[in-house]
Amino acid sequence: MVEYLNIIEQLKLFLLDNVVLLCYHEAMKKEDVKALRKKLGLTQSQFAEKMGVTLQAVQHWEQGRRAVAGAAEKLMECLGRKGS
Repeated sequence: MVEYLNIIEQLKLFLLDNVVLLCYHEAMKKEDVKALRKKLGLTQSQFAEKMGVTLQAVQHWEQGRRAVAGAAEKLMECLGRKGS
């Protein structure tokens, strides 16, 4: 019985470690947003239009006033990989 409980504890720790690894991801930095936009050859206005956001949102991202999140972050990650 003790062996069985040890196996369960080890399994819990393994799952916890792997879930933490899967959930961890580094937030996009303001430099990353600007670098991606420049790599795509777009102005801030053009980038905002392509992303479906306002010009002000792009300016805030690039100035570090707001973090990129949600669908915009995922789209930028995909664009960054595609543009590589």
